[in-house]
Amino acid sequence: MNKINPTKLKIIEVAKVLFANNGFEGTSVRDIAKAADVNLAAINYHFNNKANLYLEVFKQNCEELRCNLEEIYNTTKTTQEFAWKMFETFIENGDSLMNSFKMMLTNSEEIKAAAALSTDDDDSCGPPGQDFLIQSIIRDVGDDVCPVSMRLAVACIFTHVVHTAVMTSSGFMQQRFKKFSDLPDSFYQAKVTFLVESVLNQLKNNPDQFKDIEWPS
Repeated sequence: MNKINPTKLKIIEVAKVLFANNGFEGTSVRDIAKAADVNLAAINYHFNNKANLYLEVFKQNCEELRCNLEEIYNTTKTTQEFAWKMFETFIENGDSLMNSFKMMLTNSEEIKAAAALSTDDDDSCGPPGQDFLIQSIIRDVGDDVCPVSMRLAVACIFTHVVHTAVMTSSGFMQQRFKKFSDLPDSFYQAKVTFLVESVLNQLKNNPDQFKDIEWPS
């Protein structure tokens, strides 16, 4: 991860917590400055406005995820291992995962405008770090799979793992469905194994099945 100015990083870390707890509209720049023990000028200098700071927090969350997935790829040998380690990482960082989803669900016009003007050149269609999951799949099935089938495989695995982790990390869901909160790891590991094996078998048996489907680049 690229080094960030210490003051800027401190503001981001504080803003991450406040945005998660209070939302975009419920968090003021003054709140962030007070909690980070900086003056308003520092926030304006580094981010110009609250919307840009909000986007920077989201960007940092994505970068952290990408770094985590790179480490997982380097320490696992199969897609099944990769997917399970990804699930464990999401559970260990449940608060960060939930915060990211809260941010993605924000529908503020101010945020939309800032996002439209963003100079971030990462316009890839897919989750952060998806290239490491792709490489893990290639290790299992080879590189003869058509690009669309590979994207579908990544979407299936990533979506399932993230959805399960979000539901497992949700305090509301834990209280609402208490019988699911005490399920052993073996249950979730079986879910991941079942999904990954199904996806890999599909790729092995029909690597070009979806080659004629258009996919955003």
